[in-house]
Amino acid sequence: MTGVQTCALPIFAIVGHAATGKTTLVEAMLYATGATTRLGNVGEGNTKSDFLAAEINRQHSISTSLLTVEWNNTKFNVLDAPGASDFIGDAMSAVRVADVGLISVSGAGGVEMGTEVMWDFCEQFKIPRLFVINMLDKEHVDFGSIFDNLKDRFGNHITLMQIPIAEGVGFHKIADIIRKKVLVFDTGSGKYTQERSEEHTSELQSHSF
Repeated sequence: MTGVQTCALPIFAIVGHAATGKTTLVEAMLYATGATTRLGNVGEGNTKSDFLAAEINRQHSISTSLLTVEWNNTKFNVLDAPGASDFIGDAMSAVRVADVGLISVSGAGGVEMGTEVMWDFCEQFKIPRLFVINMLDKEHVDFGSIFDNLKDRFGNHITLMQIPIAEGVGFHKIADIIRKKVLVFDTGSGKYTQERSEEHTSELQSHSF
């Protein structure tokens, strides 16, 4: 690895309630940054972070894994922490050493007990946090309702950075508020293209910083 900025090595703790897609999210990060050449799958037992026999058999994390990605010439350390309450100590330890807490929320389950616990851990250790509303390609998901629930529980200062377009089965587009672009994903490869869509211009502008 060459040319990495050693002055900026942030640690992201990926935390949240059990079965909210944390390990799948980490796989997407690894793939998108070129750290891997394929997307691992929890169901197939071939993810980078869930490599223990017990994790593969149970299809969920039982310990925290450390992985590294590089993006725009900067190295990031990623901690994939378990969400099950039996392993809450691992998740707390991950948050304690992290610079940022990334809290995964299920598009189907919304705000759950683990969501609140991880928020409180981040608050306790005074680190900034991001929510990722995951699994938006499932049936009967409602992004707007989940976002409202997050604001009700954690405060109106929570701000959108991306908005899904037509969540649910077949979901593959995101309106990126910061870039002011629509990201169109190939669900097979995980790659995306950017486009400026007049159809969503007003929505992007209404949420711009």
